[in-house]
This record gives sequence, C-alpha cells and structure tokens, in this order.
Amino acid sequence: MQINVQNIVGNFNSFINSLDEFTNQHLVSFVFQVDKFDLLSSLNPLSIAFKKIFLFQSPGSKYSFVALNSATKLSESGHSNISETIENYEFLKKSFINNWNEFQLDSLPIICTAIKFDPQKISDDWNNFNSINIFIPELAFYTNNGNTYGCFNFIDSEKPNIQKYFSSLLNTVIQITNEKTSEDKKVNGYNYIETEDEKEQWLKTSREAIDVLSNDKIQKLVISRSHSFNLVHNPNFKELLQKLTNRFPDCYLFYLKQSESHFFGSSPEMFLKIFGNLAEVESVAGSAPRGKKYDSDEKLEEYLKSSKKNHKEHEFVTDFISNTLKKFSDKVKIKEEKRIKKLDNIQHLTTKISAELKSNVHIFKIVDSLFPTPAVCGLPKNEAMEIIRKLETHDRGLYSGLIGWMDFDGNCELAVSIRSTLVKNNNVTAYAGAGLVKVSNPEDEFLETKLKLDPILSLFKLSAAK
Repeated sequence: MQINVQNIVGNFNSFINSLDEFTNQHLVSFVFQVDKFDLLSSLNPLSIAFKKIFLFQSPGSKYSFVALNSATKLSESGHSNISETIENYEFLKKSFINNWNEFQLDSLPIICTAIKFDPQKISDDWNNFNSINIFIPELAFYTNNGNTYGCFNFIDSEKPNIQKYFSSLLNTVIQITNEKTSEDKKVNGYNYIETEDEKEQWLKTSREAIDVLSNDKIQKLVISRSHSFNLVHNPNFKELLQKLTNRFPDCYLFYLKQSESHFFGSSPEMFLKIFGNLAEVESVAGSAPRGKKYDSDEKLEEYLKSSKKNHKEHEFVTDFISNTLKKFSDKVKIKEEKRIKKLDNIQHLTTKISAELKSNVHIFKIVDSLFPTPAVCGLPKNEAMEIIRKLETHDRGLYSGLIGWMDFDGNCELAVSIRSTLVKNNNVTAYAGAGLVKVSNPEDEFLETKLKLDPILSLFKLSAAK
C-alpha cells in the first residue's frame, strides 16, 4: 500500500484546526484517499499485529472493507440491550464530526456489527466475543467502484496528541502491508470422518425436535450441529478467505478477529439491507444439493420446486418477515418470490421482500424484531429459542447470528452468519443447521447438514491435496 503519511497527516491537521473548539466526547471521522490495494493480501500480517479486525465483502465484491481496532463501542455491557445500544447510537450521531463531503461521500460503513445467535448462552469457546459486538473502528479501509479510502475515527477527548498517534498508526499499517514475507504456509489438510456418535446425536436431537413439532405449538425448529478438529500449523486466513470468495463469489465474505479467536465464513443469506427509507430482507429456506451434470441438477431443482416440506419451511420464514416488516411499513411487497439461488454445492428457495419504512423507524428496533428469523431459529421465535437451548449441547456463538455494517443515517447491510467457523488456538469448529417441520426426516436433514458443512471443511481438504 502506498500512503503519503506526511501529506495525509498535514491534511488531518488542517481539518482539525478548521473545527470549532471541541466539547467532550465528540466522535471525529477523517477520510483520506489511498492507492487501491488487495485487502485479503494483507490479512495475515494484520491479524498478527492487531487484536481486533473486522472484514466484510459484499456479494460480487461490489465493495469491501477491513476495520482495525475499536475507537468506541455502542454496546458497552457486551450483551443484547437494545435500549442501551440505541442511546449510545443517538449520542454518537449527535456528536459526529467528519470531512466526508470533501470526497462527496454521503455515507460509509462506519459501524461494524456482529451479534450472536443466543445472547443467553455462554461458553469458553466463544468467550473472546461479546454477545453483541457493535463498534466504530479506529482505522478502516474501504474499496468501492475502483476507489480506496482510509477512515480514521476517534473520540476527541481520549487522545491528547492525536496527530502523532494517527501518524504512528499509518506507518504501522504501511510497514505491515508492504513488508516482504516468505511464502505463506499452506493450511494443513483435514480428512472429514463422520463418526457414528456424531450422527447418532443428531438423529436423537432431531427426533426430539420432531416430537415437539407434532403438538402444533411450534411450527418450525432449526437444529444445528458442530464439528471440531485441530490444526498442526497456524491457519492461513488469507488463503482460506480467498478460496471462499473464489468458490462462492455471490455470497457475503466475512472475518472477525478478537484476541486469539477468529470467526469467518461465506454466507448466501442477506438479513437486512436499508438504503434511505427502503428496506430489503431475504427469506432463504428450503434446500437441495447441486447435481454434477446438467440433467441431474435440473432434476434436483425440480424436486426443490415441488417439495411440500421445503415450501412449507420457506413459507414460515417469508410470512414471518412480511408480518414483522408491516410493523414498520405500510408498503410491504414481495419483490422476488421463490426463485432458486444456486451456489457451488447447494441451491435454495429464496424470496426477496421489500418495504418502504415509515419515518422515525429506528434501525435497531427493526433488527430486534426480525432477529433471529425462522430461517435459523424457528417459529414462534421465542418458544423455538427456548427449545433450541434445551436440545443443543453446543454454543452457536456467532454462527447463525448477524454480521455486517450500519451508519448514522439508518443505512445498513447485514448478513446471516451461516456457512461459518470458529478458529481458536488452532482448534476449528464448523457449524451447520437444518430446518425441521413435523414431516421432516432426520436422516435427510443430516445429509443436508453435511452439505452445508462442505464449504468450510473443503477449505482444509483442498489444502491437503496440494
């Protein structure tokens, strides 16, 4: 990366000097332009140098950003408290000062967001991540439409010599990203072994879930399982994420590091996108494998289109989303209904729903009402969550949670963090789930979880083949 630190710091000084005298606790954001660079290529050295990293890339690589450290948090308590989060959001919004107009930038993804599936569940596996991780990064780099911008954020009263600190931070990033390193180690291989205990546990849990569904009080339950293994060498996150984006270019790519824990994946499911007063949500539920040949793939697609089980599962999710959005909008409509979303190894029934939001609707209230959707939890939502807590022995953590960004204008793009894994101290835990209704077959649903584990497990198997 090429950055003229002297010029950028000089511009920063001019910006600071042009402002009126600060009052306490202003949030200041300074944007500067840099040469384009590959965010993924710098991930390995950055992950060594910085304790906190957040990377997010949109489907089709339309835009991407990497965020380093935290300037301030919107969720001080570390658990899901919507009133506290809204209060912090509004306070920072009112105190926000920036130079974005100089670059004709109306907005930037300034608020990084990662929320666990179940805030009440706590385990050692996930102890480096708060239940709700909503923060403003200290330094971020955004790539969009061929342009790359840096963004430095700080609370004005917290750093007495901010110019010196900013200069030091830029020089650190330059040194890291420009440093010549030896060839990256390849991730050691992993051969997936399906143990009988693993399958038997899934079948037992699924049958218990179907027994619950048979009384008609719960309409749908999403049950997940985890699969863990150890690595001999440190994983190469640049290689892992590059393989994911190559194989699943139309999915969201994400990576979050906190201390020695790394969470990453490639999700096909948009949770919520808001620009202006228009909100979009995807209902992704109902799955089938991909065929290796055209004719077999077409047959599997026809099966998915005609499967009563998959359509019922999909309709539960779509109806929930539509009815929830009606609380915030008088104009909710189906934008794209039950199209087939084809990925490399799987295909899904997908419906896109849009809504023109009423004025003064707060983004966090929409998120709180929608999350978690029946696509990852069940229906009714609260009752399904209680059943999942009883049936699942593992902690999902950020798996099937939310990941993405927000800004102070109420815009956001959030993905459901599925097709994902946790790496902690060279232990890898991959997760997958399946939606159950009362006519579900546990054996079939187990095969579906194997299919959904493949995007993560294949990363390590492919490495072994080299």
